[in-house]
Amino acid sequence: MNLSEILKQRMDEWVFIELKEPIAIPQSEGVVPALLPLPIRTETMAGWVKSDVGTEIQLENLIVDLAMVMGIDETFPHYQTYHQLLEELTGHQIRAALEKKAQEFFDLEMPNNAMVLLRTLTFLYPQNHELQFSFAVSVERFAEKRIKEGASRAGAFLYELAAKEYLRLIEEAPEIYAAHYKLGHYYAYTNQYQAAQHQFQRFLEVIAAQETLDEVKLEVRETLQAINPYALYEEAVAYTQTGQFEEAIHILENLVGRDKEWWQAELLLGICYRGVNQLEKAMSHMQRSEFLKEDEPMILFEIAQTQYLLEQYQEAMGSIQKTIGAAREWPEAYLVRAQIYLALNQVRDGISDLRKVLQLNPEQAAAKQLLARLGQDS
Repeated sequence: MNLSEILKQRMDEWVFIELKEPIAIPQSEGVVPALLPLPIRTETMAGWVKSDVGTEIQLENLIVDLAMVMGIDETFPHYQTYHQLLEELTGHQIRAALEKKAQEFFDLEMPNNAMVLLRTLTFLYPQNHELQFSFAVSVERFAEKRIKEGASRAGAFLYELAAKEYLRLIEEAPEIYAAHYKLGHYYAYTNQYQAAQHQFQRFLEVIAAQETLDEVKLEVRETLQAINPYALYEEAVAYTQTGQFEEAIHILENLVGRDKEWWQAELLLGICYRGVNQLEKAMSHMQRSEFLKEDEPMILFEIAQTQYLLEQYQEAMGSIQKTIGAAREWPEAYLVRAQIYLALNQVRDGISDLRKVLQLNPEQAAAKQLLARLGQDS
């Protein structure tokens, strides 16, 4: 589902009426035409049109309602007519009028409404990058509101949408340097620290000569310092995933030396030492990780594998049993336990676990290979 589809669900907030006769727009040659379906918020319909002679319309409300419908549904049949009517109602100052209304919505902590008005402006002024940036900011503000309300999935969707807008602006309008700043915070929020680091560094490069932004520069530098360890950890993860264990070890040794309470870094360091067949060092770091994060299934799982390689089968069985107890539907854990059972010559139990692996993941190749070696059909 995209934003257009989500917004269209809001159309039931309006009813549409047709005036019996045109209404002149004060201080203008324009009119509100008869027979044109005009949007009125359902909750404010009473009193919107006076029933006495000399019918009057609350034109200020009409401006917002027309713009809201246009922003919610750009395919609305009367879109162009609404545009022309907005020109007359605002004295050909649509942008100023709607930006003022959007700010009022922000002040009222209603970023969802501000977002729709700014979306209308991006339709009406498609080449205006400042408006596009304001729209992205409004989406981000709405995302923050939804997250605070507990709607984390909706908030994540909106925040990702805002990030895509910032990315597009970076490509199309480099002069909108604040997009780098916003994108940096998005990546930091979503734990993409190397990407955040890149955006913040780029932001500092672009604003280097601007003395009026010294406070922002200081804030960004402090943020860079705070996220640097996490960016380095990401780099180590990338090295590990490609089998470059020595490179990862160099980074991780520095990290755990600086931060004595980082169980993930200790665990990854243990995995890397296991990757270069230094099993005793691997176990030392994994046990340190377990000390920092007791009963964490991932740590117990990695410890069990390392104990298995050290031929400490009874200890490995104890670790993997705890893992399975904490994460019962984890096929890889059953695969490790099957290997331990086979090492202990408990073949029947090993075969049972291998079948459990394939029950949970029918495509698990290692389990199929082990069963084949044991003369069992997978």
